[in-house]
Amino acid sequence: VLPARVGCHETTVLRHDENRGVAHALNTGLEWILARGYDAVARLDAGDLNEPGRMAAQRSFLEQHSNVAMVGAWTRHVDASLRTLYTTRYPVSADDIRRCFHYRSAFSHPACMIRAGVFERVGRYGAEYALGEDYELFWRVARTFACANLPTVLVTRVEDPRSLTHSRRGPAARMRILLQLRHFTWGRLDCWLGLLRSVALLALPRRAALLLKRASGTIG
Repeated sequence: VLPARVGCHETTVLRHDENRGVAHALNTGLEWILARGYDAVARLDAGDLNEPGRMAAQRSFLEQHSNVAMVGAWTRHVDASLRTLYTTRYPVSADDIRRCFHYRSAFSHPACMIRAGVFERVGRYGAEYALGEDYELFWRVARTFACANLPTVLVTRVEDPRSLTHSRRGPAARMRILLQLRHFTWGRLDCWLGLLRSVALLALPRRAALLLKRASGTIG
């Protein structure tokens, strides 16, 4: 996690003596940022690339939409040779974003910019939701505040088979199902369809599930 300031070139590296998980590392970065009074936070995964103007575009959007707490963007997915595989198009409006969470995360974690004050309202990343800490946090944010995605590619993501997304696909899918059950409403069709989607993706072989996601323009 790094401070999101347009034109800021300073980099600070925070290190832990031991590996205590992704959520703990994210929260360490957040505490560092919040203690220094930054007003927005953006994140990027190792190996992923910001498109030119990403920070400025999201910062400008937040400045022009004071009611929006978090803004994401679409992502381009490439292989190790940077050949384009597919593009993930996330929902744009606040209502569509809230509905999407019953199926999958409505945001790409590395493509988001969040107002720092949001974390004082909804809390930090939950360590108990390993492999789903971003999905769970963003669901909390979207239930409390208006959120948006810019309908343009601002981050390029490198698909690495060694990443947690791929190497721990099963546990991540089970965590997604657990979170969907936590927010389940018996009379809501989206809850049923989203749960069925997640169960089906978990049951499919990895290659078949990835092909289905690519075909539908979704991932996660």
